[in-house]
Amino acid sequence: MSNKTMQKPVISSICEYIMSCPFMENGKVDIPSLEEGMPYSIDLADEGKIYKKYTDGTCIRQIIFKLSSIALYDAQLRQKIVKDGFPQYFEEWLEEQRAEEKYPTLSGYTPIDIQIIEDGWAFSEKEETARFQLIGRFIYK
Repeated sequence: MSNKTMQKPVISSICEYIMSCPFMENGKVDIPSLEEGMPYSIDLADEGKIYKKYTDGTCIRQIIFKLSSIALYDAQLRQKIVKDGFPQYFEEWLEEQRAEEKYPTLSGYTPIDIQIIEDGWAFSEKEETARFQLIGRFIYK
């Protein structure tokens, strides 16, 4: 093992940041019309790829992450989530954070930007489950 100090993984900082959103509570997305809330996970989709490289050898990196939830699907689930506005509220919260330049706290790196690059639903016809997913990009140097 090297003598370098161990830095917290960037994805851990992203998780802490997302969990600070007022719509995330006790490991669940807080959706008023769902009594139990909706469990979610924050997963790494693509780690530390170079986003932009400069001629002096320095670079800007990005991490692609997924905020997703899988739930038993019935005809009302999607309507409840959309009606309660979670996707919209989360994106608005993130935009507010960006406008105030509030980003995940990093050790040894400088945050540049965080954004949602894709959102949507996937429905399984066989298993009667639905997966909601937001895909985000965190850029840092």
